[in-house]
Amino acid sequence: MVETALGMTELQIKLFTALGQIFVAVAVGYIAYRQWLIAREQAVTAKKKLRADLFDKRMGALGEVEDAVIEMLSDKVTHQRAIRIQRGARKFRYLFSDPAYQAANAIGQVASELAIIAPQLLGSTLDGDHRQSLVVRFRQLIDALGNDLLTLHERCAAELTLRE
Repeated sequence: MVETALGMTELQIKLFTALGQIFVAVAVGYIAYRQWLIAREQAVTAKKKLRADLFDKRMGALGEVEDAVIEMLSDKVTHQRAIRIQRGARKFRYLFSDPAYQAANAIGQVASELAIIAPQLLGSTLDGDHRQSLVVRFRQLIDALGNDLLTLHERCAAELTLRE
């Protein structure tokens, strides 16, 4: 055996070199493992943030439709409120499932029909029978609007959650 620097043999130098490489490999593996854990945590956080953002947008769209419907039911039927309902209902296509979108769309159609009938009822040019039929239809549509709003809430309830 030939001794080299520091009184070590060639075999001892190869052993310490191998141990050093193993140590570096273990350190790199540990760092990679920690990065994988952090990436996994970030993915979970991003998923929760996306769910929270989607929840906020869904609540906004539902609130927009609901507020206009409540105003229409409690105050006065106007074209502007019907347009607000339809505009809000269009957002449902991208934020909710198809059944919720269909329910919102039904509310928009009822609101539009109400907005057409309401000015006719305020006018005094209608004869008695026609006016009476419009009053009956108006009441039916008001009842339908209230029922459709309940249906909309039922269809949206499952999607309005922050749970996974």
